[in-house]
Amino acid sequence: MNPSTAPAIDPRAPVLELLRAYAACTTDREQSRTAVAMIDFVQNEAGCLWRSCVPGHLTGSAWIVSPDRTRVLLTHHRKLDK
Repeated sequence: MNPSTAPAIDPRAPVLELLRAYAACTTDREQSRTAVAMIDFVQNEAGCLWRSCVPGHLTGSAWIVSPDRTRVLLTHHRKLDK
């Protein structure tokens, strides 16, 4: 297949897959409602992965913890100054 005619892959697809899996397995009602709202947002906002998306955009976060769980990595958010 010619690369120029190959169907484009929607970058939201893996995000939606993860959100749907989480929504299906969580037993916490509030978390389930939040996941469903996020699914709706991602489906309806093509630019949801970009800062330029006016209603907002998805971001990710994580805890980085030492193997012995005695230390964590904290980073400063320049834009929010937090």
